[in-house]
Amino acid sequence: MQIAINLNTHRAIQDLKSLGVDEKTVEGIANIVASIVGEYQGDLATKADLQEVKADLKEVKSELKDDIRKLESKIDKEINNLRLEIRDMHASLIKWVIGAQFVTVGMILTVFKLFI
Repeated sequence: MQIAINLNTHRAIQDLKSLGVDEKTVEGIANIVASIVGEYQGDLATKADLQEVKADLKEVKSELKDDIRKLESKIDKEINNLRLEIRDMHASLIKWVIGAQFVTVGMILTVFKLFI
């Protein structure tokens, strides 16, 4: 979208002249400023452009919030699954440790009977 910038060169010239700047320098400055403004005029955003960007950002923000909620839900499910696996492994480990202790006690008793 192209927008127009109102540059009152006459007023700018009068303001600079009232500060004591000579007319030739004032006109040169005014021409340079007008040239710069004209060169970058297409790159300026209007209020409508900013409102459109704001609406787009609001939509993206909403989508990101939804994605974050989905990820949080997946993470919670994975954490619960890991907790279940850890609990199962813990129970299995306890069974093995108790079994190993019985075997050890049995071996000690057997060795003890052999030598006594």
